[in-house]
Amino acid sequence: DWARVVRLLNRAGVVPLFVGAHVDAPYFAHVVEELRRSPRAEWRSVVGETSIADYVRLIGRARAWVGLSSGGGIVAASMGTPTVMFWSDDRWGTGFTRFKAGMQRAWLAPDQLATYRTVSYGDPATTPERVVELALEVARPATVR
Repeated sequence: DWARVVRLLNRAGVVPLFVGAHVDAPYFAHVVEELRRSPRAEWRSVVGETSIADYVRLIGRARAWVGLSSGGGIVAASMGTPTVMFWSDDRWGTGFTRFKAGMQRAWLAPDQLATYRTVSYGDPATTPERVVELALEVARPATVR
């Protein structure tokens, strides 16, 4: 429920920026439909408009990165950008769950774990409220640009 996540972030004074490649546009179109049905949601998008170098710069300046397990999340966490990443796991996931469960944190140095959180796709505890709570917990102060 990305619209709920956005509204909760808005209440906390955050206007999220959606970033993705051209191949993400069809999925993001569904998110946009949901957001447009939520008139109080304020957000920005550069989906399909950034180069990899642009994306890395945005990650470096972000208060926090929130999204699906992907290269963007791995780059964010590795750069020390506060990160909340969605993963499948042994209990709630499908497919290569054991591999993914082991990979959720194993590739990070101990100091990087301080601002890195994971949530599981199918876990009923993974609510928009929980995602926003974690994002705000690890986020950099608003003055960081």
